This record gives sequence, C-alpha cells and structure tokens, in this order.
Amino acid sequence: MKKHESAYGVGIISIFLIFAVLCLTVFATLAVSSARADLRLSEKNADYVKSYYAATAECAAFVRQAEAACGDTLTAVSPGIVENGRVSYDMTFAIDENSRLHAAFYIAADGGCQYTVFEVESEYADVSDGSLDVWQP
Repeated sequence: MKKHESAYGVGIISIFLIFAVLCLTVFATLAVSSARADLRLSEKNADYVKSYYAATAECAAFVRQAEAACGDTLTAVSPGIVENGRVSYDMTFAIDENSRLHAAFYIAADGGCQYTVFEVESEYADVSDGSLDVWQP
C-alpha cells in the first residue's frame, strides 16, 4: 500500500509550534515585568502613606503637648505666638524628600484647638496660579 503524504509536511507545523512557544514566552516575560513594576509602585506608595501618617501623628502629638502647656495662662510652646487671646502655630512636618505636611492651628483660651490649614505641600514647582511653563512651537 501506498502512503499518502501531506502537502504541508511536518515543517510548517513545527514552524507554527515554535511561533506559538515564542509568543507565549514573550507574553509571560511581559506579565512578570508588569507585576514587578506594580510591586515596586505599591511598595513606594506604602512607604509614602506610612510617612504621611507618621507626620500626622507627630503633628497630633505636638498639638496635645501645646494644649497641655497652654492651660489657663495661654503659655505658648515654641514656636507659638500669643495674640488676641489665643496661641497660634504655623508648622511643617516632613513626609518625604519631596513633600511635607503644613499645619496651621490655634489654641483658644478655653483649650480648644482649631485648624486653619492642614495640607500636604510639594517641593515641586508651585502651579497654584493655574499657569504652567509649557513649550509651544
């Protein structure tokens, strides 16, 4: 009996198989690279959040210390300023190398603390006026 040979042969099937394995290898490498980048970004974000809450806790500890020192006599803890029957504070607490927590508050004679500013400030260029230096051709 005569064997019928395929018109495509074994060669084209091998080429398709090699192409499929190469595609799967490239996609697997890209998936691992993306996962590694996501891990680095998540760790960086976790470090920032940890630093932010450490700065917030430091601010709260200072407020408690200032409230305790204030008492009935309106005694200011440095760098407080006594004015108009209250002690005013304007302080910054470092979060990381690029940002800081700015807290401005006052303690009234009755011992209550009122924040006027509690925000994160960036060390980058100030664009609060809405203008950006953008090159236009």
